[in-house]
Amino acid sequence: MNEFSFSASESKAFDLNIYRSKISEMDLDFFKSKFLEDSVDVVVSRIDTQLQNKLFPLFQIIPHSYLADTLVYYSCILDQKVKSELPPGLRIEIAGEEKRGELESLILRIFKGYQNHYHSNPLFFFFFLSKGYLEWNLPFLIEKDKICLIIYDNEVPCAFLTAKIVENESFADIILNGALKEYEGQGKYSFLIRALKNILIERNILKLIVSTQLTNQRVQRVWTKENFGLEQSFYTFHHFISPNSLQKLNSKF
Repeated sequence: MNEFSFSASESKAFDLNIYRSKISEMDLDFFKSKFLEDSVDVVVSRIDTQLQNKLFPLFQIIPHSYLADTLVYYSCILDQKVKSELPPGLRIEIAGEEKRGELESLILRIFKGYQNHYHSNPLFFFFFLSKGYLEWNLPFLIEKDKICLIIYDNEVPCAFLTAKIVENESFADIILNGALKEYEGQGKYSFLIRALKNILIERNILKLIVSTQLTNQRVQRVWTKENFGLEQSFYTFHHFISPNSLQKLNSKF
């Protein structure tokens, strides 16, 4: 089933009407009725890579389409608890609003200079990713269907992850995660994943999913070690619909 929705945060960031779409089947009527609405400036689409041989008709309708990246999804079935003992000096905490300052600091330091699909497109070069990640992830400290874990090394916050829990469908989705550079390669991310798995099992969640860019191979090796398997992949396209979108972005280039 194809999805289409307005993205308020991205529209505000770029001063354009930006929509998000997830495409699992090639339906030209869907593209014409949704993508070509008068209110649409840009569509950021995730298109199932299984449709790679059926994309040409879409490009005929929307010629200004830019391939920005490829996203891979991994999943893990949660059928039994995993060993999650921590070495001396480490502890993991479910973070609440009182940890807002720590989460802000971690996100700003870890993702300084990090690039995503927007930075593949020269027209979006001015996108400040870490600021967007703050707006996106701070609600994970307070909202019921979200969770944030922070790991401490001798009481120093050094890595985190956030996840969204969809209880009525019995799955959870890791949204953002990372470790400070000086703490990378020490297994702290694996400790966070194992702790999250055990928390989810206690809440009767049956499946955990996570995604990243295809080129981010290091974290994919960690997921494989933690019993995740590749499930699905999507192309990310930027579709420029209105002439106004190209004119406005080109003026900032």
